[in-house]
Amino acid sequence: MAGDSIARVRYRRMEATVDTVRKSRFPHRVLLLILILLTTALVPSGPTAEVSPEVACPSCDDFNFCTFDSCDTATGTCRHVPANCDDGNPCTADSCVLSPGGTGAFCGHTNLSDGTLCDDLNSCTASDACLLDGGFYSQCTGQIQPAGTECSDGNSCTSSDSCNDSGQCVGTPAFPGSSCDDQSLCTSGDTCIASGEALVCQGTPTGCADSNPCTQDVCDPTTGACGHPPINCDDGNSCTADSCDPATGSCLRANAPGSCTSGNRCLTGMSCSGGNCVGGTAVTCNDSISCTVDSCQASTGCVYTPQASLCGFNNACAGWQCRIPGGCFNVVQQGPQECDGNICTNDSCIQNGCVTLSANTNPCNDNNPCTNNDRCAVTNTGPQCVGTAFCDDGNVCTADTCNASTLECSHSNLTGSCNDGNPCNGVDTCVGGVCQSGTATCDDGRSCTTDACTAFGCTHTAEGCDDGNPCTFDTCDATSACVHINNNDSCNDGNPCTSTDRCFGGICSGTPLNCDDGNVCTTESCNPATGACQIGPPLNCDDGDACTVDLCLASGCVHSGGCNDGNPCTIDSCTPTGCEHLSPGPPTITVELGTSIGTNVLTPANHKMIDVSVGNTARDGCGTLLDTILTAVTSSEPDDAPGPSDGHTLNDIQGAEIGTADYLFQVRAERDSSGPGRIYTVRYTATDSAGQTASATATIVVPLKKHSPLPTPTRDPKQKKELK
Repeated sequence: MAGDSIARVRYRRMEATVDTVRKSRFPHRVLLLILILLTTALVPSGPTAEVSPEVACPSCDDFNFCTFDSCDTATGTCRHVPANCDDGNPCTADSCVLSPGGTGAFCGHTNLSDGTLCDDLNSCTASDACLLDGGFYSQCTGQIQPAGTECSDGNSCTSSDSCNDSGQCVGTPAFPGSSCDDQSLCTSGDTCIASGEALVCQGTPTGCADSNPCTQDVCDPTTGACGHPPINCDDGNSCTADSCDPATGSCLRANAPGSCTSGNRCLTGMSCSGGNCVGGTAVTCNDSISCTVDSCQASTGCVYTPQASLCGFNNACAGWQCRIPGGCFNVVQQGPQECDGNICTNDSCIQNGCVTLSANTNPCNDNNPCTNNDRCAVTNTGPQCVGTAFCDDGNVCTADTCNASTLECSHSNLTGSCNDGNPCNGVDTCVGGVCQSGTATCDDGRSCTTDACTAFGCTHTAEGCDDGNPCTFDTCDATSACVHINNNDSCNDGNPCTSTDRCFGGICSGTPLNCDDGNVCTTESCNPATGACQIGPPLNCDDGDACTVDLCLASGCVHSGGCNDGNPCTIDSCTPTGCEHLSPGPPTITVELGTSIGTNVLTPANHKMIDVSVGNTARDGCGTLLDTILTAVTSSEPDDAPGPSDGHTLNDIQGAEIGTADYLFQVRAERDSSGPGRIYTVRYTATDSAGQTASATATIVVPLKKHSPLPTPTRDPKQKKELK
């Protein structure tokens, strides 16, 4: 079906709302923050504000499939918003179309005629026109200009704009802070500023606020004039009187009295109540004809559908017919009869059946009052009635129209160029409905050319300037210097493997012959000597990866297997021994210790157990957080040193589960009074997905005395106990 189906469009409001949110330029977190701030600002301080209860609506279906229907639960009244069918394509005419039978609607996009002028918004194309080029919808297409052609990228912060090889307009950026013109009279002090990787021209907006919340404050960029159109508060509901609150700018809905219509043609006598069209009685649909099925459709009203089957057997040549009015009618036909529904065919009823014998050329009526001489003819779609438009005056300088009501012809004069059939008299122009000839001359004013008029127009042959290239016009300038101008004539590039050869950029080239045999697993080519297609070697699907199996299937090359482990933080490769998944770098780890007394220097040495908590941070070479494992907790002194100097205690390190992610344990606030003090050393290790490890340590110190120097770790293993 041409167009985008929107049958029952009212059920797509939720989807349209979601699409609107998705298209917002604000990141979701920023949008959420704004909503929170607005909600906070609107909630009154003090006691909790009383929330008005939601008011339910009656059915809001207006039976118009080209509107979106919704309920305003603040007032309990219905809203009806027209569907927007604009597809943003300048080469289609967009509208909301009711489907046959009135059971739905769809957005229709009718293609404009090929050649209709348009603008593809690319200054590196010329002759933009609508074209249906193999697609479903017409598109605005222009001819790409050669690289280096001057253009305008629409940015006054660039200069020397020219077309690049891909047909895009590119300019040289100015310096940030340079003055510019944003082409809007609604700004001042326009300056080039950096925006991402580009420079944009931005000015200070003109203030247009009129302090009236019931108007929209806008500025016309072409004149700089401020405008204040009123806010549109029309909700499409005939049972509400809509206005704008001048204090807040909010739309106000006042219930309106009186009779109304809801759009449901199966109800009559409806009236406004509570701002909605309600009530009414059902319409009685009865045509008193026994062979019709009587029904009512909300969008169209009463429907009387004839059904000959209610009378008995029926066909075009024999049986029953259901007639309105009249009802059942028994008909038997024999011989030549119009029975196939096409007046432009010769039909006959034979043995109670319709047989189409041939097409005819009888006079007919095409139901178009602006044609005459209507006659049956065989067309591309079969025999049909065709007429001749009688308002065509054959004048290219008039637009001919017919008034279908009065059958009066009108011919309005056109302006612009025309063609009087003489190629050598300059540019012809429509003036007063007549094609006026231009100046008849072929003299180019140059002594170095031979001027002549041919059936194709004026020719200027340069003497001695022929460069032998059929893709250039050879001439000479006023100084008698040879000039070779590229043309776009048809030509022959001498390659039998091309067709429709044409000049472009001074070179003759054609469209390569399509030798595709439809098999993706073969390579095809054209024989440059004969122009015949030939099959080459099979398609090479080798991807160069020894760890994949490469095959050519109907869908193309398929590479099964491979070494991709799905982890973006590994470097995957195939080796003779199998796949390798290497980390881009070793992990990093930091260890931070905290104690229940708030310091990592335990004083006084009172032999009590102190809680230790650990906070680690470890990341792999890709920045992904890793788990850390407790690999050691050591003491620089034995639990119970010889002699009476350390308190004679054991198990100075408790609760440390080595080899696990243990972040809570205890150490004793104790040291050998004959030594320099005690140091507890804690080590954690992290391992990434490639097996690479990194370790880090932190220390807790028990000094000899409260203000004595802190001890330094010793490397003598005999003076150290390690819990592993």
